[in-house]
Amino acid sequence: MASVPTSKAQELKGPKVGKSTLEPGSVLRVDLDHQWHVYARILAHTRIAFHDCRVSAPEKDFLKIVKTPVLFVLAVGGRADKGHWPKVGHVPLEMASIPLPEQFMQDIVTGACRIVDQSFNDRPAKPEECIELERAAVWDPVQVEDRIRDHYAGRPNAHLAYMKVRLSPGG
Repeated sequence: MASVPTSKAQELKGPKVGKSTLEPGSVLRVDLDHQWHVYARILAHTRIAFHDCRVSAPEKDFLKIVKTPVLFVLAVGGRADKGHWPKVGHVPLEMASIPLPEQFMQDIVTGACRIVDQSFNDRPAKPEECIELERAAVWDPVQVEDRIRDHYAGRPNAHLAYMKVRLSPGG
């Protein structure tokens, strides 16, 4: 027997949607276009590892996926935790551990840098120490998809270029 909304307000709101099931260990499919996709795995609240595993057919061996090299680990906001990327599986973090990498923060006026760990403990750093690190920032899912597409196309990514450490103030 089908359920019937009990009020006009409920009818306008649509069906109730359950709480997100995205948690550490959730494996997500990130569609890049009509043919290709990659997989990602949630490591912590908003931190997601994106794997170097561009494929055109669905993969069912999720442990194999999360053991592929990691392109990058980013904090992702926006719609990432609301189903923008569908959850396709789950691999507990202890089955394939990926450490949360350090990130950097930089004062836009002075150029002073700080390196931060996963708990946001920070220490002073020279800008040169931050060259290989990601800036502590929250990416939008669309920007992440652009970055992955650019990676596979072998071209620079505008979002990443903007986020790189500046070696001189204002530079």
